[in-house]
Amino acid sequence: MVDGVSQPMQAQPLAVEARRADGSVETVRRTLWRTRFGPVIDLGARNPALGWSAGKALAIRDINADNPRIFRNFLRWNRARSLDEFIAIQREETAMPWVNTVAIGRGDNRAWYSEIGAVPDVPDDLRAACATPLSKAFAALDAETPMLDGSRSACDWRRDPAAVQASAMPTVRMPALLREDYVANMNDSHWLSNPAQPLVGFASVLGAEPEPLSLRGREGHRIAGELLQARETSASRLADRLSRKVLESRAYSADLFKAPLLRSACGPASVELPADAGGAARSVATGPACQVLRRWSNRADADARGALLWDFFWTRLSAMPADELHATPFSAQAPLSTPSGIREGDPRIAQALAGAVEDMRKKGWALDAPLGVQRFVRSGGNSVPLFGGCDAEGYFTVACTDAEGSYRMGPDSHGNTYLQIVHFDARGVQARTLLAHGERETAVTNGAGAAPVLRYARKDWLRFPFREEEIARDPKLVRETLRP
Repeated sequence: MVDGVSQPMQAQPLAVEARRADGSVETVRRTLWRTRFGPVIDLGARNPALGWSAGKALAIRDINADNPRIFRNFLRWNRARSLDEFIAIQREETAMPWVNTVAIGRGDNRAWYSEIGAVPDVPDDLRAACATPLSKAFAALDAETPMLDGSRSACDWRRDPAAVQASAMPTVRMPALLREDYVANMNDSHWLSNPAQPLVGFASVLGAEPEPLSLRGREGHRIAGELLQARETSASRLADRLSRKVLESRAYSADLFKAPLLRSACGPASVELPADAGGAARSVATGPACQVLRRWSNRADADARGALLWDFFWTRLSAMPADELHATPFSAQAPLSTPSGIREGDPRIAQALAGAVEDMRKKGWALDAPLGVQRFVRSGGNSVPLFGGCDAEGYFTVACTDAEGSYRMGPDSHGNTYLQIVHFDARGVQARTLLAHGERETAVTNGAGAAPVLRYARKDWLRFPFREEEIARDPKLVRETLRP
C-alpha cells in the first residue's frame, strides 16, 4: 500500500541448475518478487523483526539500476588529457556506482579526491521524517543505509532538477577535495580524506562525520605523513618509498598499544580465568605468551612469530567497549591520535591474553608459530605463505579470512586485490602493479594461474608496460583485431 492505494508486486519465477552433494544435477525453482521500489528481501534470519510477513516487507531500491552513464564515464576518462578534464567528466556524469575516486594528472601538482557518483537523494531531514519502527533494527545491521517508509509517497527519494538522474543527489552536495599535499581514503568515510581539511556538512547517506577512523585508516595517514616529512623531490624515489611502505605489514594496533597492554597483562606468570563456556575456573600460564609478544616486531610478514598470537589477543580486546579499553576517547579535534592509551590494570586485559593462549592451544598452534604456516593460499598445487593481516588490527596490507577458525585465504577471503602505484616522468606514465589474487579464478583455489599470486607473495611489483613500445616488446604479445 502506498498512500492507501494497493500496489501489486511482480512475480519473477527462476529455475537454476544446481549440483547436489553426490555430483548429480537438479533444477531448483524459486519465485522472487519485485515492488515499485525493487526486489523484496527477507532479513528475518538476521533479525525476526525484519522478516517478510503478511503486514510488511522490505524492498531494496538501487540508484544504479538506472545508471548506464558509468560506461560512458570510464570511456571519457580514458580519453581525458588533464586532471581538470577528468574532474569535469566526473561532475558531468555523476556516475561512479559506489567507489571513492582519487586521481593525479601529468604536470599537475594537485591530487583529487571525491565521492561524486550515483547516490540516492536522501537528505537527513527526509531520513528522520520517514524512519519507521523497523529503522532502528535495520540500523543495527547497516547504520549508513537509510530505511524509509515505503507506504508514503512523501518518503520517496527527493527529485532535484540539478541532478543528472531522477532521484539522484546533485553533484554540488557531494564531497570533493583538491590538495597539493595528499588525499587518501582507507575504506573510512569521506570526512577525513585529508586531516588538514575535513569534509563536513554532507548527508549521512554518504558516510558518517565525524567518526573514529579505523586503525587501518590511521595507519594510512601515518604512512602519508611519513612520506611528506621525507620531502622527496623525485617522483620515482617517492614511488619507491611508497611501494615498500604499503606492503610493510605493520600492525598499527601493536605499534600503539602493545607496550601498555603487556605492562597490564604480564605482571603475574599466570592468570586466573573464571568458569565460562570454555570450562571450569582455571589458571593459564601467560609468561611464554608475553615473551613471544615482546620479541615480535609488530609486523606480519610470512615468517613473523607473534603475529598470530596478537590476532587472538586483539580480537578479544576488541570485544571490550572502546571507552573502557582506552584511556582517552575519540576526539574529532585529534582524529589521528584518538582513541589513545590503555586503561592499564583492568583485569580483563590479562584475561584476554590468557584467553588468546587458550585459543591457540585449542587449535594446536604454537604461540610463536610463523604467520605463513597458517595464513597461506593454495595456488598451482602449492601452499603460498602470505603476509598481512586484518584491517581491524591496523594492517594497511590486508589479508583476512572470514572463515571461522581458518587463516587460509581463498575466493571468499577479505584482502588486497589489485594494487597500483603511478607517477609521471619525462617519458609519461610509470606504473607498478600487483594482482594479489591472480588473473584466473582458479589461482586461489589451488588451480592454474599462480604466477601473479607468487609475485604478490614476494612483494615484487610488476613494472606495467603502458606505452606502445613497451607493449610491443612483450614476447608473449598476441594481437587481435576487432572489426564492426
